[in-house]
Amino acid sequence: MVKKFSTYLESIRWYDKGRLTDPEEDNIPDYDDFITNDEFRDWLIDHNAYEKYIYNVKKYNKKFVDEFKFYDNDDDNRRQLLNYCFTWSDTPENSFWSDLNDKWKNYLIKKGR
Repeated sequence: MVKKFSTYLESIRWYDKGRLTDPEEDNIPDYDDFITNDEFRDWLIDHNAYEKYIYNVKKYNKKFVDEFKFYDNDDDNRRQLLNYCFTWSDTPENSFWSDLNDKWKNYLIKKGR
């Protein structure tokens, strides 16, 4: 049975790079996903950063959950989705976010945005 993505907006269960699984399975973690940009979500998954991003935003900058839509409203702000989400030095991954931020900006530039 094919499930629509919108069914999982509030509680998404990811399995293996974004493939949705049956919500009855207990071995897959729940994520209260505030990300409204599917392209950004997929990009984070491709770069093994999705779970870390969700966790760190919720731990270090809860207000960004509500601000996400603002930063996703145009290309200039979209480039800042990693820059303004939380203070990188507060996280265990630290420089990982700086490198990822550069990759995200380069990705958008290559897409002509």
